[in-house]
Amino acid sequence: MNNNVQKIKHEIIRAGNLTHYENTIERILQSISDADCTISCCYICENSSIEQAIDNSFRPHIRIGFKVPKEKPIHIIWDILHEFGHLLSGLPIGEGGTPERESQAWDIGFEQLKKYSELVDQIDDYKKYREKCTKNNK
Repeated sequence: MNNNVQKIKHEIIRAGNLTHYENTIERILQSISDADCTISCCYICENSSIEQAIDNSFRPHIRIGFKVPKEKPIHIIWDILHEFGHLLSGLPIGEGGTPERESQAWDIGFEQLKKYSELVDQIDDYKKYREKCTKNNK
């Protein structure tokens, strides 16, 4: 486990009140790091996002938005999985913010969620959060 992963893990846990999910967050962050992506907390960002170059000219970077409080702390994990889904779906084409690309990122995030037994009990919440986020982005 590298120091950057440890540092961001502690920051996410502290900022998101996610002590209960410490091991899960560490494993997710390690997967993101292994995929050659960086991640940070953004206290001025209303939403989470990923920066990716369509020509792969720079390392992808996920920003987890903490400006707007989440209804539930676990929603931060859902944001992380969704942005990781964007990374795993490949490079964007053009602007990249299409409804299809968003849906694909949520689907991939869902597949990632199923890898973590401590999150499986929360599948219904993931689906509700996805629906809420999808409605807000239309």
